[in-house]
Amino acid sequence: INITHSPIHQGNITAYGPYNSIKFDTTGNYFLTDNLPDAYICYEFKNHLIIPTHYKIRSRPDGYDAPLHFKIEISIDGFNWEEIDRQNNAPFQNAVPGICEFSINESKHKECKFIRLTQTGKSSNGYNHFAFKSIEFYGYLK
Repeated sequence: INITHSPIHQGNITAYGPYNSIKFDTTGNYFLTDNLPDAYICYEFKNHLIIPTHYKIRSRPDGYDAPLHFKIEISIDGFNWEEIDRQNNAPFQNAVPGICEFSINESKHKECKFIRLTQTGKSSNGYNHFAFKSIEFYGYLK
């Protein structure tokens, strides 16, 4: 897997870097971008095609800056993108850690090599920081 992303908050890769988003441990580290609009994180599955069917996002351990507005896009080549899900007012609560699961409409179940998650509005704190503890994708591996 290869991960690309928006600038990391204060450049602190250890505490806020992109690989924290795929670690399902109990540390306090998480993914956190600078306070910029349209922040994103993109996962490239180098050796496989996947068909995502649903996903779970775990908010930061303290619950702050939970993602409320975001979209999921997929791509085969990393240049042409198709939106497969969009959330406006996701059910996270500010300052309350939580896990939310989202289903992808069956008509959008397509093969991809890249999955990009982009914040499309302010976080639960009212900032453009894109923050979450982890994300899990479910579906089929080809």
